Amino acid sequence: TVRYEIIEQSPKTKNSIRTIPVPEPIMKKLKEHKKKQNEIIIKIGEEYNNKDYVLCDSLGNPFEEKRPNRNLQSILKKIDIEPMKFHALRHTYATRLFEQGEAPKTVQKLLGHADINTTMNIYTHVMKEKKTEAVEKLNYLFV
Repeated sequence: TVRYEIIEQSPKTKNSIRTIPVPEPIMKKLKEHKKKQNEIIIKIGEEYNNKDYVLCDSLGNPFEEKRPNRNLQSILKKIDIEPMKFHALRHTYATRLFEQGEAPKTVQKLLGHADINTTMNIYTHVMKEKKTEAVEKLNYLFV
């Protein structure tokens, strides 16, 4: 029999403990969700396992490990986007930041990488595109 157990522990490294700013539209949705969650907590009372999780089941318990990925796959299918692993969202987040011209050091801190080389080694393909764009801007100097 397979048994799942949730273990809460401190993050792996000190860099994992960080504050990550959340875009306002997402924050608005999270606040709406929290309001609904508070209504459930009041309604259920002591039966609610209030560990202050943002995303949990209707009794306050953490989601089963595979549920977020299954939910993501369902959403992607509905909007006709190719399936991706849940962890790929982290890479999408970083890639989009680089595409918007964000500094590598900022992305490093947001991802919680202890070393800038980790960030750069994973996302160098994005940086190569930015380098090409930068050099193409120089073409106008020679016209």
